[in-house]
Amino acid sequence: SNFTEATTNKNTKYLHTYKSPVCVGITDLNGKYIIPPIYSEITPYGDDFYIVTQNHKYGCISMNPKFTLLCKYDWLGAFEDERLPFKENNKYGFL
Repeated sequence: SNFTEATTNKNTKYLHTYKSPVCVGITDLNGKYIIPPIYSEITPYGDDFYIVTQNHKYGCISMNPKFTLLCKYDWLGAFEDERLPFKENNKYGFL
């Protein structure tokens, strides 16, 4: 595996881990996968929250509280008043 520098979030430090040139995941500092290396892109967004991309669709993963939104959205925007804007099948809304 190939490691980048640690990403320090509010509560935990993570390492971005590259499984292959096209798959990326995140491990803790001990090498244990926190997010499996199945995504084409992982973008940190705030503390303990990540926007993930898989097969040209977007989802998100929160570490605290722990939850995952499947990669089924055409677009995910920035949080607004604790709501996450999305686009799915040419329709827009908030999660």
